[in-house]
Amino acid sequence: MGVPDNFIAGSIVFLLAAALLSALSCVLRCTGRLTKMNETNLVVFFTVSVSLMWLTWACTLLHQWHPLVSPQIPTEE
Repeated sequence: MGVPDNFIAGSIVFLLAAALLSALSCVLRCTGRLTKMNETNLVVFFTVSVSLMWLTWACTLLHQWHPLVSPQIPTEE
């Protein structure tokens, strides 16, 4: 029993989103729209935000993977 494929694919999407947002902050720094301190704050903000969104998504997905409770159908006697 391994890791589900959709978990790996979704994790890659979140990783790419974090990389894209970090690259955006670097581009804004190079164009002069951000100071060095603001860029650092933005990178930290993006990293923490995407990490917590991934954690929420991962918990939701993995809780649905093997549910602990199954429906109990009463038998008629």
